[in-house]
Amino acid sequence: MATNTSKLSISIEGVRALLEQGRPEAALEMGNHSGQDSPPWQNARAVCLMRLGKAEEAIRVLRAIVFPGGSICPPDDVPALYRANFVSAMLLKHSVETVMPVIEHLKDESHPYVRQLLTAIRCWRKGLTLRERVLWVLGWYPSGRIPFDFQPGGL
Repeated sequence: MATNTSKLSISIEGVRALLEQGRPEAALEMGNHSGQDSPPWQNARAVCLMRLGKAEEAIRVLRAIVFPGGSICPPDDVPALYRANFVSAMLLKHSVETVMPVIEHLKDESHPYVRQLLTAIRCWRKGLTLRERVLWVLGWYPSGRIPFDFQPGGL
């Protein structure tokens, strides 16, 4: 008999496989029928929503696991992947200044998606004008969006 942990792994792996096939609708449907509501599953659900172009819904899902209990800062035990996915969802819907505090605390690059997102942010920053870089140092972030040349969200 499978434990809750193994059911979670199977569900997440099934979602991952469907996302890799470019089938986010099927991945979301699979998860909706899994009966799982843990943070890893909520993260997976948010990734599906981002890939379906539903950034606002993904933000709502991720906000609950990145800022539990309505906190204003993510607790230290929130995985970097969840933070990176929150940043991604925010960047899809909003400009960079709205999510900069979370980006600045996104340090762990051990997960491939976190590394990919941070690389995209670094490349975008390199393209800023001198004026924008000076303003950045002063805490005034340029408006605009960071372009994604990859699928948003990671599991």
